[in-house]
Amino acid sequence: MEDNLLTLAPIEEYQKPNLPTYHETKPDLRKKIPSRWKNKAMIAATSLTLLSTIPLSGCILHHGGAGGAPMYVVQLTEQEAIGIIRAQLEEVGLNFDEPKKPYHVRIDWDTAEIILVHEEKDIRIALVDRWWGWGNEEREMERRIEFTNSAIKQFEYEFDITVDRIIFSLQDEVWTRDDEPGRKEEIEEDIIQQVHNFIEQLREEGIVE
Repeated sequence: MEDNLLTLAPIEEYQKPNLPTYHETKPDLRKKIPSRWKNKAMIAATSLTLLSTIPLSGCILHHGGAGGAPMYVVQLTEQEAIGIIRAQLEEVGLNFDEPKKPYHVRIDWDTAEIILVHEEKDIRIALVDRWWGWGNEEREMERRIEFTNSAIKQFEYEFDITVDRIIFSLQDEVWTRDDEPGRKEEIEEDIIQQVHNFIEQLREEGIVE
């Protein structure tokens, strides 16, 4: 027998059904994650933890290396390199200032940026930060000369600016169980020698005594 909508009446008494609540039947989603996902999640969390412990600045970076001697990248910060260069120049009476406007050129994979300017004597010095050295000393010198010539030409072409010296700040990878403290000093000495060579050039040109 079909219901007659005209004769329907409201229910006077209604018993609420006993339905389960969300908190009573809340699923444990961790049990639903496939094991391969759990492993990836653990790797991602571990990677983030390791990244948070790597220094973002400074002269030595540890790239790890379980089972053997760890690898360190030894280098000076740009400000450390500039400080060494400025101090050597001040010893002979040359007080350089930072450039009013930044200029840089890129040659292959490396960038040279003007870091110090002597307006009165019209001298400009550029720095190649984090330069990878060559094991062979003769070949290393050839690479520096090639880069210097190319960078000076590029500064003149792009900005019509004369750069008088390119200084190279080395970085190096070392495999050791310590931070190779002597290597940083070698990099500093290399910069000092480059500046001394430049000062000798200025003496020959009569710019300094």
